[in-house]
Amino acid sequence: AVCGLVGCAYLFCQRWLLAAVKENWLTAKLLATDKPVYTVLVVLLLASVTFPPGLGQLMASRLTMKEYLTSLFDNRTWGTLVPNTSAVSNPPGVDPGALWQEWCHPSATIFGTLAFFLLMKFWMLILATTLPLPAGYFMPIFIYGAAIGRLVGETVALLFPQGLRWEGDQHPVIPSGYALAGAAAFSGSVTHAISTALLVCEATGHLGHVLPVVVAVLVANAITQKHQPSFYDGTIIVKKLPYLPRIRSRHMASYQVVVEEFMERQVVALAKSGGFEEVLVALDASAADEYPVVESAGSSTLVGTVSRAQLVAFLQSHEHPQAPPGEKPATAGTLGDDCAIEPIMLQLSPWTSLHQAHHLFELLKLQRIFVTRFGELVGAVSRVEVR
Repeated sequence: AVCGLVGCAYLFCQRWLLAAVKENWLTAKLLATDKPVYTVLVVLLLASVTFPPGLGQLMASRLTMKEYLTSLFDNRTWGTLVPNTSAVSNPPGVDPGALWQEWCHPSATIFGTLAFFLLMKFWMLILATTLPLPAGYFMPIFIYGAAIGRLVGETVALLFPQGLRWEGDQHPVIPSGYALAGAAAFSGSVTHAISTALLVCEATGHLGHVLPVVVAVLVANAITQKHQPSFYDGTIIVKKLPYLPRIRSRHMASYQVVVEEFMERQVVALAKSGGFEEVLVALDASAADEYPVVESAGSSTLVGTVSRAQLVAFLQSHEHPQAPPGEKPATAGTLGDDCAIEPIMLQLSPWTSLHQAHHLFELLKLQRIFVTRFGELVGAVSRVEVR
C-alpha cells in the first residue's frame, strides 16, 4: 500500500513536470533548439546534488546500481550491526564486504540517510525523465522501491527487535524481504506491470518471499491503476500522441453502450463492378488507407477491402470515359477484375459492446474495423470513435 501511494504521487508529479517543462518558455525553447544545452544543465544539477563529498554522502552516492541493490538486499539488519550509527564514518573507499556502511553517516542514522535518499531521489528521478534521452527507467525506480522497503523493514525491526509472533512461533524481521517486496511493488505500480514480481524472484533467487511479493505488487497496482496512468501512458498523454484510454472491467456502462450508437455510418464503399469514375469519386471523398468492397451497387454485402495504393494504380492504368482518344490507356476493366481484394478477417456487429470493441483495438492494435449486419456493410469504427 505504501508503494502504491508513493507511486501515485510519483506519477502525478512526473506528468506535471513534463507538462511544465513543455509550457515554460525557457525550457521549451531549449528543448526545441538546444537539446544538448538543456541536457548538460540538468545533468550538472543532478551530478552536483549527488557529489559524494557533498550531499551525496547522505545518499550512498558512491555506490553503483549493482551495489545499491546488493546493499539494500542485505539479509542483515543494519540497526543491529551498528548500535550507534552516529559513530561510523565513511571509509576512504567502498568496502565490497560492508556496503551497508555507505548508508551510515556521523550526523545521521540509517533511517535518516534512507529517508533523505528517498526524498532527494523522488524529484531527481522525475527531473531526469524530462531529458531528451533514452530513459533507462526501470532500474532507478526498482532501486527506489527497494529503498522504500528497506526503510519500512528497518523500522519494523526496530519496533520488534525480538521478531513477530505468528501461530505461537517467533519469526525474526528480515529487512531485505521488505526491500524485495518494495522493489517489485513500486516498479510494478509505476509501470502498471505484474510481471515485476516474477522478475524479482528469478533475479534474486529469494523464492521464499514469493507470496508477500506477489501480494505487494497486486495491492500497489490496484491503487495506482485506479488513480493514475502508467509512466508510459502518462508520457504519451502529455506529448499528445495517439492514445487509447483503458476501460476497466468495473465500468459497467461500457457493457451497455453498443457499436451501433457511436459507429461511423457514412462509409465510402466500392462495388466489385466499379470502374474508373467510381474509384475516382471514392478517392476524392475519403483519404482512408483502405476501402470496403461490396458485392454490387444494389447489394451491400461486404466481400473484402482494397488499399488506396491499389486504387491509385488502378486509375493510372485504366481509361477515363471522357478522355481524348489519344490519351486513353490501352487497358480497361473493373475493380473486381484488376485489383486484389483482401478478405475481411475481423468485423464487428452493431450489437457488439463498447468494452468488447475497445478490447479488440487494444489487443490487436487495430486502426479501423468495419461493422456488418447479417453480412451487409452498415458502418465502421476507428480509434477516434472508441476513444
